[in-house]
Amino acid sequence: MAYLVLTCRVLLALVMLAAALGKLRSRDALTGFQASVRGLGLLPDRSAAPVAGVVIAGELAAPALLAVPTTTGAGFAVAAVVLASFTAVVLAAVLRRRRVPCRCFGASGRPLGMPHLVRNAALTVAAASCGWASLGLARTALDLGGVVLALGAAAVIALLVIAFDDLVSLFAAERPAAS
Repeated sequence: MAYLVLTCRVLLALVMLAAALGKLRSRDALTGFQASVRGLGLLPDRSAAPVAGVVIAGELAAPALLAVPTTTGAGFAVAAVVLASFTAVVLAAVLRRRRVPCRCFGASGRPLGMPHLVRNAALTVAAASCGWASLGLARTALDLGGVVLALGAAAVIALLVIAFDDLVSLFAAERPAAS
């Protein structure tokens, strides 16, 4: 179980850090994210910049907390709250048929939809369940091989999550009609 929790810690830290940095990489990226928040129509327009700031702060706090063994539980909790909020926002966008671009990692123009809902819900479950599992773990020495495997798995899964929109676009591309 300790290796699964380690994998989840690293996965969530990488994903949350990539999301925050994607939004902060340029003024245009940050402005695009704020416009996306505004486009959801869930809050007054003047709230877009402060809400965007709170989202980015949460995305930066989670990896910092997950990196320190004594604050791992808080890191999982922050990640779970941020991801659950994302899931709820995507669900609201889907139900309200809002075609708002996903700015999860900064640049994508793909509208929020069911794939984003599934991705965010899966990450929320991972954060909550690994956070719960971490509560009962005793501090034990981990084998180097298991740690390397956990870190490698986390990195591969994080890359898949970060490239999610590209992967969905690749597999959802229109097929030519049969003649």
